[in-house]
Amino acid sequence: MHKGVSIWEINVAFNPQNSRDSRKLKQANFDQATQDVRKLKRRPEDEELKELYGLYKQSIIGDINIGACPVMLDMKGKAKWEAWNLQKGLSKEDAMSAYISKARELIEKYGIYNLTGETDLL
Repeated sequence: MHKGVSIWEINVAFNPQNSRDSRKLKQANFDQATQDVRKLKRRPEDEELKELYGLYKQSIIGDINIGACPVMLDMKGKAKWEAWNLQKGLSKEDAMSAYISKARELIEKYGIYNLTGETDLL
């Protein structure tokens, strides 16, 4: 994260009474979170990654649109399918909020690299 104000902290620019502004703020926070989790100092545990993946797919696409779970030989595909399927029924907006919360949790736990390559905790 660069020094200064985090996009997650920019609430003044948006009117929380306006649902369109609220959606814009949530989308901006989500976009920032997706970038920040790529800069984690350490790789999260598999369960954390699966949860993040499921929330990301639910935020972007909504309910899983892949009919059957991949075969047992495709362990990675099966894990991804299961992670996304666990979020089924969650609205895109709620999934986005949950993704942002999980990203913040992981950033606190693992730290991220800022633009200078130094570790930065939010």
